[in-house]
Amino acid sequence: TEHWNLLSTAQPAAAQTQNLPINHFETLTFRSTISTRTLFEAAAGNMTEIWTREPAEDVDTALGYPVTEQTTGVNFRAYSGTFSRNYTSLRSYRSTLSYVPGAHALKFGMTLQEGPANTDVYTSYDTALTVRNGQPFQVTVRTTPYTQRERLVADLGVFAQDTWTVKRMTVNAGVRWDYLNNKVEAQSAPGGRWIGPRSYEALSNVPNFKDLNPRLGISYDLFGNGKTALKATVSRYVQTSTVGTARALNPLATSVNSTTRSWADANGDGIPQESELGPLANSNFGRVNVATQYDPETITGFGRRRYNWEFSGSITQQLMNRVAVDVAYYRRNQGNFTATNNLDVVPADFQSYCVTAPSDPRLPGGGGQQICGLYDIVPTKFGLASNNLVTFVENFGRGRQTEIFDGVDVAFNARIRSGFFLTGGFATGNIRTNNCASYVDNPTTQFGLSGSTFAYCDFDTGWLTQVKVNGSYTIPWQDIQVGAVLQNLPGQQILAQWNITQADVTASLGRPMSGGVNTSRVVPLIKPGTQYLPRRTQLDLRLAKNFSLGGAKRFQ
Repeated sequence: TEHWNLLSTAQPAAAQTQNLPINHFETLTFRSTISTRTLFEAAAGNMTEIWTREPAEDVDTALGYPVTEQTTGVNFRAYSGTFSRNYTSLRSYRSTLSYVPGAHALKFGMTLQEGPANTDVYTSYDTALTVRNGQPFQVTVRTTPYTQRERLVADLGVFAQDTWTVKRMTVNAGVRWDYLNNKVEAQSAPGGRWIGPRSYEALSNVPNFKDLNPRLGISYDLFGNGKTALKATVSRYVQTSTVGTARALNPLATSVNSTTRSWADANGDGIPQESELGPLANSNFGRVNVATQYDPETITGFGRRRYNWEFSGSITQQLMNRVAVDVAYYRRNQGNFTATNNLDVVPADFQSYCVTAPSDPRLPGGGGQQICGLYDIVPTKFGLASNNLVTFVENFGRGRQTEIFDGVDVAFNARIRSGFFLTGGFATGNIRTNNCASYVDNPTTQFGLSGSTFAYCDFDTGWLTQVKVNGSYTIPWQDIQVGAVLQNLPGQQILAQWNITQADVTASLGRPMSGGVNTSRVVPLIKPGTQYLPRRTQLDLRLAKNFSLGGAKRFQ
């Protein structure tokens, strides 16, 4: 008996390739000592990349329209998808002015990044054929070619800081003004067989963020002998971003750029004619159809950007000469979470049901328990997903979304003697996540409805601890170095997902799930942060010897 395995659904003529024809980075730095107390520095850089997804070099473009056999998914003659040429050029600039008059160390500066991001989208043919058992079935029509043009207008940071020493206390205080602005350039597309030329005006301030971020650090020599230091910091940071929001709202990217038409090949020539094609499956073909809009508050204004407050406190103690221990506590708290609200549905459009988990000794309690608090949308509202609004979670009136990290680090550093050092410690941390308030439409996973074990919107990872020790010793008379690294790490998290079918749901729901006979849903069976693989220990050893080859030459 022969067994066939289909490893690829693309025949050679339908192949594509990815290339990186351009990738270069340049920098230029200038430094000037203006006086014994003043230093000026400025730098500029450029990073340019072009990466492509294009037809393979040996493809014969004269074979005709790309064809896909629906029953097997095999694509032949030509690639049936789209190709692209992606271009980015990110220019970076920075400058600082440092002034040290004595007890103070003042520093002022700025950083700026800007540049375009363009994507050419094209096809070998703006028409692709689908056959079923070799017979004409339907045609895919496309709006290609077109070029998406986004620009990072400015990712700007302007800062000032002062390091001030007063007796046994040193204060490092600073503030940073962050500004992020993106835009979509004016665009036009030439059109093709299925659509005429299109033009769109520029779209500005997508987003336009302004933030003021303070940074404060204090260090205090507790006894004045330089052996015990107390430190504390509080800082605010904002999320880095490039042109993601602009791309999500680009009229060309959000247009319906492909759809299908039924095809009856009346003359049997294998070439679709207008008279042989049915209506467009999507009447919005070629039109802007933004399924997800952004609440203006989430992309413009002061203090609207995703942020993170970080707090820390530590004590460093010198136990003896060349031996010190550091104990530190960290806390990070994120904010400005957003969620997507489907404006066409409300919680009342979802009906609850339960399922019985499969029995398995690897599951909590051996499985077999009732999992309730599951919801299915009513059939009349199934598939409505083209009227979404991204807004802040707090606007839903159900509380705040939180993500908080707490961590404790204990580290030691010992240089016991010349050529012998030992460092290490342990770090333990816990991440607590509560995103219950972000479930606006679908009540699934909210607040443990019906005592559900499926309420996983509020969970933590548990305290996960890492232990590491690193040391080396050089045998002087042999010039041999012996080194070792010992690590004990937590195991990976264990999760389980169950794909339920109509048969698992119908009795409890009183009807089949919306979506048709082959509909399936994914049900998590293990709450995140509750089960992990066994901890693992890793030991790395290193032995090295140096040899002199004469003069300054050495070999290890």
